[in-house]
Parts: sequence; structure tokens; C-alpha cells
Amino acid sequence: MPNHILIVDDDKSMRYSLSKLFSKEGYEVTAAEDGLSAAAMVEERDFDLVLMDIKMPGMSGLEALKEMKEAKPKLVVIIMTAFGTTSYAI
Repeated sequence: MPNHILIVDDDKSMRYSLSKLFSKEGYEVTAAEDGLSAAAMVEERDFDLVLMDIKMPGMSGLEALKEMKEAKPKLVVIIMTAFGTTSYAI
């Protein structure tokens, strides 16, 4: 079971909601508002799980995912989106 979760979303209310939800369940939660910040955090700290939006200004979730996986290949990352099509998600 993951203990430390990184939540990455440019939507402040989504970051807040997810952080509160997981904190209430006993997880340690860190939040980032963009992919660039999140990629830097992953290089500096160990996270058990990353929940990340795909559409963000600057570095997208897919670009951040690539950097995160280069730094920590075994890191578990779940990409979320409210946009796109099935083919885009795949």
C-alpha cells in the first residue's frame, strides 16, 4: 500500500480535494501544480505513487511522466484526464 503520494494537477481545487481525501485515509501527500515541479520533486524524494493530470501548462503530464520514469523507472504513475479520446488515453 502506498504511503507517500504525489498529486500533480494545475487545478487548485482538484489538488486540494485529492490531497484531503488521501490525507484522511492516512497517506502522506505532497502536491505540485505543474509537471516541471513534479519531475523535480520525484528526483529529490521517494514517492510510492504519483497521480497526475495529463493536460497542464508548460510541461504536460506525458512529458513529466517520461522524465520521472527516466529518474525512477519503477515509480508507479497514474495519469488522469477529463479531456481527450480513448485513443489519446491509450
